[in-house]
Amino acid sequence: SLVYPRAWGAAPAPAEVPAWARGRPFITYEPGQTLRNLAVDFLGRDDLDMLSRFPGMQLPSQRKLAIVDMVLGDLARSHRVVTMREHAAGLAGSGVARRAPAFEADAATLFEVVFRTRNLVLLSNTLQLVFCVLAIGTAIALPLAWIVVRSDIRYPRLVSILGVLPLAVPGYVMAYSLIGLSGYYGFANQLFGIRLPRPEGLFGASVALTLYTFPYLFLNIRSALLDLDPGLEECARSLGRSRWNAFRTVVLPHLLPSLLAGWLVVGLYVLGDFGAVALMRYEVFSYAIFTQYSGAFDRIYAAWLSLMLMVVTVVFVLMEARLRGKRYARVAKGTARRAVPVPLGRYRFLAWLFIAVVAAVSLGLPALVLTYWMSMAGTGIDFNEVGQAFLRTAAVAMPAALISTMLALPIVYLTVRFPSPFSSVIERLTYMGYA
Repeated sequence: SLVYPRAWGAAPAPAEVPAWARGRPFITYEPGQTLRNLAVDFLGRDDLDMLSRFPGMQLPSQRKLAIVDMVLGDLARSHRVVTMREHAAGLAGSGVARRAPAFEADAATLFEVVFRTRNLVLLSNTLQLVFCVLAIGTAIALPLAWIVVRSDIRYPRLVSILGVLPLAVPGYVMAYSLIGLSGYYGFANQLFGIRLPRPEGLFGASVALTLYTFPYLFLNIRSALLDLDPGLEECARSLGRSRWNAFRTVVLPHLLPSLLAGWLVVGLYVLGDFGAVALMRYEVFSYAIFTQYSGAFDRIYAAWLSLMLMVVTVVFVLMEARLRGKRYARVAKGTARRAVPVPLGRYRFLAWLFIAVVAAVSLGLPALVLTYWMSMAGTGIDFNEVGQAFLRTAAVAMPAALISTMLALPIVYLTVRFPSPFSSVIERLTYMGYA
């Protein structure tokens, strides 16, 4: 069916729609699909009742069209303004659309593509996002792992589960939850009258990705603390060092390999993430690559952006190998023993407050916001479809986990039991899939 301003009169017969629609801004709506195209923005408050609550619908359609005409007129003074059909036809006739592989470009085009100023902006944005996510994620994961392993906190297994469960909330769902919390129609404003600004850019993308990826760091640090010989720290304490000084000079260096491995995994994930950065409107390499490929007009640029992203990935992998350097091992005799739990004392409340805030933001917030928007839909939940979706997800996840384990074990065994330049190269290559 057609959706268009009432001022256009009655709808034409189906056979007359092509001629009737020529030159008219309109949108189509089909059962089971959402509204398509952006021409809905040309409709006004009197044209479509179902969208009248949106602030952007308060302008009459004629006023919107007048603004578009004015903008197009300004652009026409310095640019050649054509329709999308004319633009596509011109590209097809010039052969631009058929240029696909990166290495088919001539030297001049290659130089212009690689040394664009925008590439430096994308690189800067990408590195800023990676470092922000790593910094915030470490600030969450390191204290949380220490509380679970080294303190006398109650229910450490429960806290460990809470620290891992955010992995079940994908980054783009976390980003959607943060967006659904803010704005005029957001959860916070509708229930509490608090209108939060929409998270976007570097801040929004960093928060969304950190809340999803910090469990990778938590698992690595927790495992390292469990395996660390407590005698090293005890010796440092017996020699007069404070607890903080012993942690900084003895424990932290032994955590460095686990931290670097976690940073590498999280950093490579952030490099390749698209969903969260797209929702947060933050331009990084992955977002630019998708935009270029989906436009299909300049795939040479998209191909070279992909190669640049792979170069950044290789640099990250080499940096991790370089910084990791020497290996650490337990030096005590006999079987490993657990460290004596550190009594939290007056800091117990702060520890539980920290755990509660992390769990509330990483788990409670997405669950609360998504539940609110589901209730606003006004339609019943098809639990049968939900169950089938869960079974389909499990049917994919379980074999994937098994196959990944089978592929990883030989590489791990080769790297640990037969260390050599060849095994190191094989280990480094396993990370390239993140690019």
